[in-house]
Amino acid sequence: MAYAEQYTIMICTVALRQDTNNMFRGLSDLAGRSYDTSPINSLPGTCSIGLAATLNSTSPWLTTPTHYMGGTWETLSYQQLMTDLKAGAIPTRDWLPFNLTQSRAKAAGQALYTRSQAADEREPSVIVAENLAAALAELGLQRIPNAPLPTG
Repeated sequence: MAYAEQYTIMICTVALRQDTNNMFRGLSDLAGRSYDTSPINSLPGTCSIGLAATLNSTSPWLTTPTHYMGGTWETLSYQQLMTDLKAGAIPTRDWLPFNLTQSRAKAAGQALYTRSQAADEREPSVIVAENLAAALAELGLQRIPNAPLPTG
């Protein structure tokens, strides 16, 4: 996996979901591509998987999300980007095309939870599942399941 040495999970709050998504649209990788359009990854700017601490026991897929998650396979330089964002080091640029201000982009980056796990000889899906389980356990969250398929 020369192009993707680690799997990173990102979790944002519901309140910061849109700002987080917009922030990633305004960030570029080393090749100058927006992170949410990079061909290597799975749209990290789109934190779209719903999470909650408690699932609706009757209809779990109708649980109101408290957090949203995204994930991506990326190079090691991505971990430095996550560290910079958490430290409040957001690039200075015109954020208005992304419906943001510099301060809102900074707040979204600082509030983002991230967890990375290095690739190894195991199947990528195993690494992703292990990293996901650890991230959810750390935050006390559960993934809201997809709606069930209709029967009959």
